[in-house]
Amino acid sequence: MESALLDTTIIQAGFAGLCIVQLAVMVWLVGRVFVLMEHTTDAMSKNATIQSQVAQDLRELSRIARTHTDEIRGLSNKMVSRPCIAKRECVQ
Repeated sequence: MESALLDTTIIQAGFAGLCIVQLAVMVWLVGRVFVLMEHTTDAMSKNATIQSQVAQDLRELSRIARTHTDEIRGLSNKMVSRPCIAKRECVQ
């Protein structure tokens, strides 16, 4: 009888120890999840900042391209409006 009680006590202590180990692993994993969430939030914040900067750079590039396009169009109109210098080679 005493042997069965001792065996039961050992088994219960083993299950209790296993529960403590599992609980510790779960707490550690939850801590890692929080660290991962913090890193993910930082990365998302940096990505949003970079995307904002890229959008601003693209707007600036578009403005510059429009300016140069207008200049090239004006130069083309000036060239078309002037008479051909080499009349023999000028294609009409």
